[in-house]
Amino acid sequence: GKLDEVSIREPRFLDDVGVLQVSFRKLVEDLKELDTSNRQLLAEQQSMNLHLQECVEEVTADLRQTTNYLRSVFSCIDEGVITVDMDGIIVQANRGAFRHLSGLGWPKKGTPLAGLLADGSELEAGMRRALEEEQKCVLEITAEAKAIVGETAFPVLRGLRELVFRLAPLRSAEGEVLGIVVSVDDQTENRRMEEGVRRSERLISLGTIGAGLA
Repeated sequence: GKLDEVSIREPRFLDDVGVLQVSFRKLVEDLKELDTSNRQLLAEQQSMNLHLQECVEEVTADLRQTTNYLRSVFSCIDEGVITVDMDGIIVQANRGAFRHLSGLGWPKKGTPLAGLLADGSELEAGMRRALEEEQKCVLEITAEAKAIVGETAFPVLRGLRELVFRLAPLRSAEGEVLGIVVSVDDQTENRRMEEGVRRSERLISLGTIGAGLA
């Protein structure tokens, strides 16, 4: 039964049986004290476990909220942003990356960054440089867009595309290089507009010269 229910009376005589009874009584009292101490420790441990669980749940909720917030910010950035690991494999890509690379490649998680372009050698070299030298690297790459099976989210600007890739080492809080952050910006429309402006300026200049000669 339970130790609390055990009761040993004082011996009437201190003969061999009495001495044995005293020893047994002392043992029961020691066991009762030990049991009480164990119960207190168990209660304290349960209280600590409950407090720890509450702390973990609070931290988890904060992390989840922060993660969702950063994911929202990440997805709202107009410029394409891609993170890759040390092997050049895509870890994450925002919506802007899919838009800027529409018709060229589909930056899916788990696929190689260099596979986004038909000729990914420049991206490969840029990644190696960013990792080995641990410095930022800017690449201007011309690639030809084509239709991609299953790609329907964004319109495809066909023909030659002018892309600017910026690669930088991705570091932990301790400074350890974890991979690469890649930003991609499709400058095709801007370049075409700039070329149109230059063409118009040349035509205006030629018209001015022709008028002067006349």
